[in-house]
Amino acid sequence: MISLRLLLDTNVIIDFLKQTDTTLDLPSIILEHECFISVIVKLKLPDAIIGATAIIYESEIVTRDPHFLNCQYEKLKIWDATR
Repeated sequence: MISLRLLLDTNVIIDFLKQTDTTLDLPSIILEHECFISVIVKLKLPDAIIGATAIIYESEIVTRDPHFLNCQYEKLKIWDATR
């Protein structure tokens, strides 16, 4: 079987945990494929674009934005401008 690389949208995980979606066998999908979850989905679209740009360019984001300051994604480097 060919393993796929899948990016799981958080709503799929939330629906599975709430048991509102019983049609998707999420455990099997996770065991059979390489799955990823984005941590920047909690950010607004402009923030997500800024975060993704910083990751691609391997640069730090200079910010006072609490969304970024509370984000714990290892590839996202934050320079806390509130200090």
